This record gives sequence, structure tokens and C-alpha cells, in this order.
Amino acid sequence: MIFATTTGDFDLTTNDGRFQARIYVTIANKFSADAARRVARQKLADATAGKPHKGQRAFGWKDAEHVDEREAELLRAARKDILKGKKVATVHEEWAKLKVRSPQTPPGKTIGYSSVRYVLRNPRLCGYRAYIPQEVRERSGRVDPAEWLVERTDGTPIKGQWETIFTPEEWRELIDVLDARKNTGKGRKVGSTVTKRLMTGIARCAKCGTGLSSGMYTRGTKSYEKYGYYYCRKADGGCGKLSRSGPPMEDYVEKILLGNLRKQAQHVKPAEQEDSELIKAKATLKQIEADKAEARQLRADDKLSLAEFAREISRLEDKERETREKVSTLSAAPVRAGSAAARIVREWKDYTVDMKREEILKNIEAVVVKPAGKGGAQRGEFRADLLEIVWR
Repeated sequence: MIFATTTGDFDLTTNDGRFQARIYVTIANKFSADAARRVARQKLADATAGKPHKGQRAFGWKDAEHVDEREAELLRAARKDILKGKKVATVHEEWAKLKVRSPQTPPGKTIGYSSVRYVLRNPRLCGYRAYIPQEVRERSGRVDPAEWLVERTDGTPIKGQWETIFTPEEWRELIDVLDARKNTGKGRKVGSTVTKRLMTGIARCAKCGTGLSSGMYTRGTKSYEKYGYYYCRKADGGCGKLSRSGPPMEDYVEKILLGNLRKQAQHVKPAEQEDSELIKAKATLKQIEADKAEARQLRADDKLSLAEFAREISRLEDKERETREKVSTLSAAPVRAGSAAARIVREWKDYTVDMKREEILKNIEAVVVKPAGKGGAQRGEFRADLLEIVWR
């Protein structure tokens, strides 16, 4: 058996041939590792200098530097809708219907859900430079680019040399909202699926308190074509003794909510006043950034050991993550300035189901559905007195 190379052949049937081939392969591996290290060092240097990534264009750009306005508008609209409560899964559905494709999308297909999530989290949107080492890509596949920002020694992110789509504040606000929807540790990821019915889980059975599930009438019937319904399901721990037609209840709740928002719109505040806890949380974030920068400087001056620096940075990052989640939660609080309430009323007809659910949940704790009682059947007529709205 002959092992052929560009510099000569080795006979693997002999001891000397196998020995020489092993030496050749070892040397070749060393040269390859040295080349990979030099390439990685150069890529990191380019990232630190703010130079754009070479290769395929990123979604939202025509090339390495110039924005593609059509894709940029999709991203701006998606950010605006996600901040209002729309889920990434809904954004993906809408983009798929528009036949949106990313530079990495295979021929004949539309952009995938993971790609939508990736481009929305890409720090390139606001000009921040990220660098993900090749070994990390090979080991973990597609990773979150927001976690791989290139920073200066003072902790501030490197700005890239290209046109931006968001401001850093807009991008960070979007990341905070997306992070707040991450897995809570119990059940499925929050916000990972599209909810088709408006009142699922919000409407509750007055007899047992269980959140109502949604269902469809028998296929082929007139009711199937027009309506869905809500019911107390035994499999969810409910009593199984209550059901209600969906559309009339949904229309009533929407009407009451919009009426409440219109009242808020009549009392426009001169300025949106932030909650004191929110102001304090934002101040804490600024202090954390300052503390991280100070820790990096102390490490650079050799006044902190590597172990002390690692512990301090880990503590600050944990505190930062908790505080950002708090900021996101407080920013989404149900308190509304009149101008915000007026905007919601004005745009309500364009809201998707999950966006409407988001606004309902900010204002309403639950909608308690009461049984009609003996002899009290609705007989095709909607009875508002059998619903009780519990406001937050």
C-alpha cells in the first residue's frame, strides 16, 4: 500500500514507510494548526478594528457595508411588533408568506425560524462587531451572536465600519424583550409557538378556576366554518362542565378593553413618567457597566489576579442579566400614558392574535366565565352578565 503525497510516496507495508508517513502527517498537522491560528488571529484583529466580516452578506445588507432597504424595513417592522408583543414565530410565519429568503437559505425554500431569531439578535444591526471563534462554531453550531461582542479594555463594544439599521438603544431594547421570553425552566419556551385563540388560558371557569382551553366544532357543520369555542377540560384538571362560544366572548372582551384604553387616552400625561423602580434598575445597569470597565482596567494594571477578575466579572454578569430582565418586565408594565393608549386603540385592527393577547394580559388578570345555571341557557344569545373581567 502506497501513501502518496506532493513531496513523495511512502510504502505503508514496511516499518520505515509507516514511520516516515507518521512523521509527515505530524508535520502537516502542525503546519495546518499554525495556519489556522494565524487566520484566527487576523480575524480577531479585523474584528477589533471594526472591519466587516468577509464572506456572504448578512441579512439586511446588500454587501459588507450598505443596507438593503427592503430587508431593513422588514427588520424595523419586526422589532416594532415584537416590542408590542408579537412572537418571533409569528414574524417567521409572516416572512414565510412573503417568500423572504436569507443569503444562507437553500434554493426553493423560505427563511427558517432559527434564521429569523438569529438575524433579530445580530449585533451588526446597531453597528456592534461580534466575533465567534471557528472552534466554537464547529463545536456548537449556530450560537447567539449577542453573546460574542468584541469589547475594548474599558468594556465598551467595538463599532463596525458599515451602515446600521437600529441604534444601540433600539437593539438592546429588542434583546431585553427576547431574553425575557426565554425558557423559564418549566415547560416549553415562553413565546415559542403561535397562539391561535385570543382567550385561551385568560378565560377561566367560575366553578373550578381552571383556564379554559379552545376547540373547534365538528368538521362539516356551519358552526365549524364560523366559530371556535372555549371549554373547561378535565384533562387539565378542570370540572369539564362549562363551554362557551368563542367569537362573542372575544368581541366583548376586546370592546371593554378598548373602551378602557380610550378613557386612558383622554388623560394624556405631559410626559411619560417612568416608574421609580425602573429608573433605579436602569441606574443599576449603568453602574454595572462602570464596575465591569473598572475590573478590566484593574486586571490590565495587574492589580487583580486572574481568579479574582473571573469571579468579579461572573458576579457582575449575573447581576446584569437579572437587572435586564427586571428592566424588561417593568418596561412592559400595564401603566399607560394616554398617548400610548391612543396608539394601541388606533392600531388595534392591525394587531395579530398574540399582540392582542399581550395587551389583554397587561391590563386584565382573568375573564371569569360563569355557568348559565339551570334554565338559564343562552339559547343563541350572548349574555355579558355571565362574564366577569378581573382587572390588574
